[in-house]
Amino acid sequence: VDPETAARITALSEVFPNPFNPQCTIRFSLAQSEKVSLSIHDLRGRRVVSLLDGQLPAGEFEQIWDGLDHHGQSSSSGIYFLRLQAGEDLLSKKLILLR
Repeated sequence: VDPETAARITALSEVFPNPFNPQCTIRFSLAQSEKVSLSIHDLRGRRVVSLLDGQLPAGEFEQIWDGLDHHGQSSSSGIYFLRLQAGEDLLSKKLILLR
């Protein structure tokens, strides 16, 4: 997808690398300016860490998750879910952290 088209759709790209250690890169695009929440959740649905929470303009974005929880502690190996809430859109991806 060319950059002009990507900026007109709200999308969550594949996370890379996945599986990852010690960090992964998250890329997403917003069709329009939106209130965005980007968070990581464990298999039970509990929030591990909030990466973003606020208004962003339309465009493409990149965020790094370093495998740390909201206390700054290393998360254990396992499966996690990335959740992107942008306006009415809710998108998610599975992440695998290998320590």
